[in-house]
Amino acid sequence: MNNEELKKLIESVVKETMAGKTDSKASAPSACEVEDGEVPDIRAIPLNEQYYLDNAKDEEALREMRKITAARVCIGRAGTRCKTIPYLRLLADHAGAFDAVLNDPSDELIEENGFFRIQSACKDKDEYLARPDLGRLLDDETKQAVRENCIMNPDVQIIASEGLSSTAFDANISDVMKAMMEGLKVEGFSVGTPIYIKYSRVPTEDQITEITHPKVTVILVGERPGMSTYQSMSAYMTYEGHVGIEEAKRTVISNIYGGGTPPAEAGAYVATLVKKMIEQKASGTDLVIA
Repeated sequence: MNNEELKKLIESVVKETMAGKTDSKASAPSACEVEDGEVPDIRAIPLNEQYYLDNAKDEEALREMRKITAARVCIGRAGTRCKTIPYLRLLADHAGAFDAVLNDPSDELIEENGFFRIQSACKDKDEYLARPDLGRLLDDETKQAVRENCIMNPDVQIIASEGLSSTAFDANISDVMKAMMEGLKVEGFSVGTPIYIKYSRVPTEDQITEITHPKVTVILVGERPGMSTYQSMSAYMTYEGHVGIEEAKRTVISNIYGGGTPPAEAGAYVATLVKKMIEQKASGTDLVIA
């Protein structure tokens, strides 16, 4: 089978299946109709809207349950195997997670959000994935560049990195930054030069803190992708952090993305937490949030 024949076969299977000819319970079939020889992105339909289970005793109850989770339930089977669409979706999500780790974030978004660019001690992506310890460090030349180009002694220092998901960075960074900066402005806090760190792990925020000396440091980082989402970002915050700080001293907002904590809401909440940290002079388990 040559490439053209294979393409036609895939188009035929996707069109037939998503139109409900083989899986009559598939959701939103119109979103996956083949047009002009192009097969639309099978990931366009949210996982919790997909339902392929045959002959359910209480189909409505299962559909309602399906709406509250992105887990791969109610996907049915063909004999001992997955049905075609759930299997293709699994492959697509695996590819999406793989791309999230290996791709670089958008240069345009880094520029638009005013980040000063630096890089951890990792020389490339392969070293970043193999040496987490180097992703926590900055070399002397990079530290000096921060001293020469960034604001010292702000109330808040903001850092960002794609971490393990460039997709998370691209999907969330602008909305998080806009809401966070507005919130910090309303609270009257000074904000240092935003810094983007390529190939960064969370503890690089401690290295930056020892250079710029903020009261609170916030690092926005793409989290390790999963098969249900690879857009999740987290915000890790410390009050008067330092290299070697206990992990329990970090305050975290996790699961920031469209299907979890919306990025704009998360940015506003970061500003609220920063205010509490400065008032209480604490972060992590020492911070009283209620």
